[in-house]
Amino acid sequence: MDKVDNKDWKINIDKYKSGYVVKFLYDSKMLGAWVVFDIPFQKIDLELLRSLNEKAEKIFREEWFYGVKDREALEALLARVDNVFF
Repeated sequence: MDKVDNKDWKINIDKYKSGYVVKFLYDSKMLGAWVVFDIPFQKIDLELLRSLNEKAEKIFREEWFYGVKDREALEALLARVDNVFF
């Protein structure tokens, strides 16, 4: 098995006024970069999601059989969104 020296790997974090740029380097070559914005986060709970869903139905004039209606489906949607971030 080949070994890679830890000194070849590096993560640079550059701070800006409203966020960060994270760079992943190997042997001084950038393999990837991510922009991370420092913005306030609002956790979406079941009541907020239900309210947003109702407003969206009114905006798009959806009938009863469109959209997510039951509590279990809304909770599953929230779990899926949370897992994307964590």
